[in-house]
Amino acid sequence: MELTNFQRDVITASQQQAVVVDFHASWCGPCRMLAPVLMQLAEQGTTRVVTVDTDRHQDLALQHRVSGIPDLRLYYQGREVGQATGFRPLPQLQAWINHSLAKAGAAV
Repeated sequence: MELTNFQRDVITASQQQAVVVDFHASWCGPCRMLAPVLMQLAEQGTTRVVTVDTDRHQDLALQHRVSGIPDLRLYYQGREVGQATGFRPLPQLQAWINHSLAKAGAAV
């Protein structure tokens, strides 16, 4: 899902389920490799995926101190509980999500 409103699409939505925010750009090779992995993750239905094009939303990238892409942020219960940079295959992505949620006190 492409970002339309950060508060609604990420913060509010993370009250119902974990939300992975993917800061990316169309010219980024690892970002293009990660896109189908994130699609698979979203299709599983347990985690919402929101994409943020850093070229179109430079303000958000600066606000979140994104220094390299792809930059993944995990939100749960309205707060950021995890951050990762770079490509990850689906099993590693799921492990990162589970680990981050466990550290945040969520039932995994």
